Amino acid sequence: MKNKSILFVCQYFYPEKVSSAVLPFELSSELAKYNYEIKALVGYPHEYTENRYVKKVENINGVFVKRLKYLSFKRSKVLGRLINYFSFCIAVLFHHKYFKNIDFCISYTNPPLLPPIIAWLSKKYKFKYIFEIYDLYPDTAINAHMISEKSKITKMFNFLTNYALKYAYIIIVLSQECKNYLLQTRQLDSKKIEIIPNWYKQQNIELKTYPKKTLKILYGGNMGIMQDMETIYNTIINLKNNSKFEFIFAGHGTKKEELINIIKENHITNCKIHDFLPKNEYDQLMDSVDFAFVSLEKFGVGLGSPSKLYGYLAKGIPVIAIIDSNTDIAKDINQYKNGILINNGDYDCLVNGLNYFYKNQNSILNMHYNAIKLFKEKYTLEVITKQFKNILEDRYEKEGTI
Repeated sequence: MKNKSILFVCQYFYPEKVSSAVLPFELSSELAKYNYEIKALVGYPHEYTENRYVKKVENINGVFVKRLKYLSFKRSKVLGRLINYFSFCIAVLFHHKYFKNIDFCISYTNPPLLPPIIAWLSKKYKFKYIFEIYDLYPDTAINAHMISEKSKITKMFNFLTNYALKYAYIIIVLSQECKNYLLQTRQLDSKKIEIIPNWYKQQNIELKTYPKKTLKILYGGNMGIMQDMETIYNTIINLKNNSKFEFIFAGHGTKKEELINIIKENHITNCKIHDFLPKNEYDQLMDSVDFAFVSLEKFGVGLGSPSKLYGYLAKGIPVIAIIDSNTDIAKDINQYKNGILINNGDYDCLVNGLNYFYKNQNSILNMHYNAIKLFKEKYTLEVITKQFKNILEDRYEKEGTI
């Protein structure tokens, strides 16, 4: 019997280092071990890689990769991001014949115009479309008060998103709250929606010794509209120039400039800020810290999930989760005791918590072991790939196709 073929379509892919590139590459590479015929139609790398020249076509880890050239403007400007999105989607459409004779196609919510295009192509070429949702448009922009719920842009994006959801064979979300949100806001069959969280590859773990003179707390990744940075701002202001704590920020996003200004205006000396770091440097940074922030605005519940969490768990780093208690992350913390749960805006509780753990540093080591236990049970690449494979096979068996 012919091996089932799976095509991954995404803007970012290997050798780019952002999570939206790393995750599809790792999953496709792992699925290739199960005798699937794996292909990837992806954007040519521009900003998230150190490689100046990358082959347009190559086979990596059993994945046949075809990279598409598209316009690349600075992402710091909205117009630049829009041009990049449109350009990549047009490039995909020009290669529509690449979708012939495949069994499955997996695509993601970025760029936002890509899912309805893949849904349309699935009707044209009769493949099964798997829609993996990292961000939901236009809901994120509406809830962040960036656009009006009644605007023409909102109506257009609602139509496109609903079209993609309607014709998806499987909809994959990252958490139970994401599934709940979809069911509350869209007319969908719950059986069509599967929960598969993100993951991280197993890591070498640096065992720390306590007590320490200074505890290091990391914020890594995007500082955008979905992240609750306000609670973190107030925390670093309250603990400014306190030698017991050092706050380290590494990443980018629309709120980064705001962070820089707050540090300057308040003359805060116990904070360090890095730009986007290559993976090896970021891994070294993670080895040096004692806690790591993950945060999500209240309005973001059900619309996304902090992707950096899984790397922290893999490294055994206790997390400080500034997030609603009705989330899978919060439920994990309550069950595994792998970090601290903070309500949005409650920086007093966070400051008191950090002071408590400074005085009781052996508790940090307990959370370290609990984080490793949680990671190994739920969030390794191998665990998630088996979930993915089992879902594909179960669905096909029920339809009598395999």
